[in-house]
Amino acid sequence: MGYTEHSFGQDAKRIGKKIQVQCITCKGDTNHLIEASFTSTSTFVDSEEQYTFSAYLTHQILVCAGCNVVTFRQAYSDDSMGNDSEVQLFPKRGADTLAAPAFENVPSNLRRLYVEVIDCYNNDSATLCAAGLRALVEGVCTELGVNDGLVPLQNGNTVRKSNLEGKIFGLQERGLLTPTNAQYLHDHRSMGNEAVHLLARPSKEELRLAIEIVQHVFQSLYEIPNMASRLSVARAAPKHP
Repeated sequence: MGYTEHSFGQDAKRIGKKIQVQCITCKGDTNHLIEASFTSTSTFVDSEEQYTFSAYLTHQILVCAGCNVVTFRQAYSDDSMGNDSEVQLFPKRGADTLAAPAFENVPSNLRRLYVEVIDCYNNDSATLCAAGLRALVEGVCTELGVNDGLVPLQNGNTVRKSNLEGKIFGLQERGLLTPTNAQYLHDHRSMGNEAVHLLARPSKEELRLAIEIVQHVFQSLYEIPNMASRLSVARAAPKHP
C-alpha cells in the first residue's frame, strides 16, 4: 500500500536572490529579484515496495531589476528529473505573445479593456479576445458620443442605424475616421459578431491584425490629437533668444 504526504512552506533562503528569466517588457533575459518563494512537496511512499517518489512545485514572485515589472514563476520538478525543472512564466511570453503598449490619453476604461484583450490573446482565449475587441470598438463610439450613423443600402439609399455598424459609419460622418479606417473597423466588427453570436474561434493572425487596428485607432483618435495640441501650445509660447 502507499500513501502521499503533502507539505507547503516558504523558501526563505531564496528570497532576495537573482535569477535570469525573460522579461515581458525588456524583451530579453534579465536579472530578476525573488521577492517571494513557496514550495509545495508531494511525496508518495510505498512501505511494502520500499519505494518513495517526491514532486516539487515552486511558486515565485519576481521583479525585473531593469524595469521593475512583476512576473509570476512556477517551476515543477520531481525525483526523475534530476536538477531539471519545467518552468512557466505568467503573464505568458515568447514570440507569439503581445505586450500592451501604454496609451496615455486613451480613457481609463478603454485601456483596462484593452489590457484584458491582450491577456486573452496571450492565453489563447481566441473567442473571448475577439468579443473583447468588438466591445472596444463599441466603447470608443460611446466615449466619443457617437450613437448612430447613416448606413448605405444596396439600392443606393441610406438608413440611420444605432447598431455597431451604424456607429462606425457615424465615426466616419463626424470626420473622426477616414473611409478606409472605417472599413477596417467593419471587418473588425464582423469578426467580433461571429465570436459573440456564433462562438467562432478566429486565428491568431486575425486577432493580431485586429489588435493592430485598434492600436491604430487609439493613436489616431486619442494620442495624435493630444500631441498636436501640445505642439500648438509649444509653438505659441514666447521664444527666448
